[in-house]
Amino acid sequence: MKYYIKLDNNKIIGWLVDVKDTKDCIELEKDVFKKNMDNGSNCYKNGVFSIEDFTTSQEKITKNQDDFRIERNNLLQKTDIEINKAIDNADVEREKSLRIYRQQLRDSTIDWVLPDNIL
Repeated sequence: MKYYIKLDNNKIIGWLVDVKDTKDCIELEKDVFKKNMDNGSNCYKNGVFSIEDFTTSQEKITKNQDDFRIERNNLLQKTDIEINKAIDNADVEREKSLRIYRQQLRDSTIDWVLPDNIL
């Protein structure tokens, strides 16, 4: 059996065994192939395997915004519960401050900063 990695520049895009099309591939010894595949190597440069972050800046921004929205949505749910409690207890001031806070949470995706938590 022959073992290969397929590369796109220095990025490993495939771990292959006994293939016919070896274009953009580098043949490896079985133990080197297995060791580096098992440890998650995704880069091969100048004969050295490594683990690199190939995430683009746009992908990082999108991930951060997704994480932000998850946290914000959890706070919105908690705020809704607290608003209902304030209504049940006829606590008009608490309800008012929670509604303001809720709107700040909804607006927080404008500048990507959460307001100070009042819960």
